[in-house]
Amino acid sequence: MSSPIGGFYLNAQYRKQADQFELDNKLKLELTIKLELDGKCLIEAVKSGLSDSALLLDNEQVTITLTPNVISKTLIQVHSEITIKQFDPIKILQQQLTIESGEQLSTLVEGDPHLQLTLRG
Repeated sequence: MSSPIGGFYLNAQYRKQADQFELDNKLKLELTIKLELDGKCLIEAVKSGLSDSALLLDNEQVTITLTPNVISKTLIQVHSEITIKQFDPIKILQQQLTIESGEQLSTLVEGDPHLQLTLRG
């Protein structure tokens, strides 16, 4: 006769193995990001993380949350949520970019001619 506690233990072990398998199969990415307002750099950083996991960049002027998704062997789609703290009221913008691994791309954030986002995958 088996113990009901053994079932919980095995279930926890299987869940742990599945979580580890998922982590092992996510691609590790390194992103370089730069946000400029009228040519003045608000933030510039290099962040490493896993695909499908949010990366946070934060300073006194801006907060950026990046969520990279690998869509093919060479293409990365990056969703950015940008909060500019120095505006009154605070401005929240979103931008989505698709870049090739190793490529650098610059774009206006939501078409605003004052805000330029540069991303390298």
